[in-house]
Amino acid sequence: MKTIKLVVEYDYEFELVGLISSLKGHKLAWTLNNELKIELKKEEDICIDFLHEGQLVIINYNFETEHSNFRLIKNKSCEFANIASPYLIPELKEYDYFIQVKDESGFFNISEVIEKLKNINGVEYMKIIETENLKSKDNLIF
Repeated sequence: MKTIKLVVEYDYEFELVGLISSLKGHKLAWTLNNELKIELKKEEDICIDFLHEGQLVIINYNFETEHSNFRLIKNKSCEFANIASPYLIPELKEYDYFIQVKDESGFFNISEVIEKLKNINGVEYMKIIETENLKSKDNLIF
């Protein structure tokens, strides 16, 4: 019997910034709202189920307009029973948060976002992450 393999190409058309920060998620979201003049809101946690490996529960905050999306996501799962690595992106476990920016309108200039992030007390380090080199980039599709 002939088997057919389904190949799916995902769209990774977004900017990803990794953050190292001592701030709690709600405090970081509030600070980003003030610095960037946006309205990040806490949304339902993102649940990622892995076959036979457990589940990640990722805290996320989102700001969405008609043509852009700005999301703050925590790298470490808040619940991680029965899973080897509790990180959304295990190869980048040194980062506490990620900012994911999908922008078709030019509303967010990633360079300006980085400059404003430098002014936030509690954000120790930030870096633009090249998503095409990530092994677990599929975890960022939700």
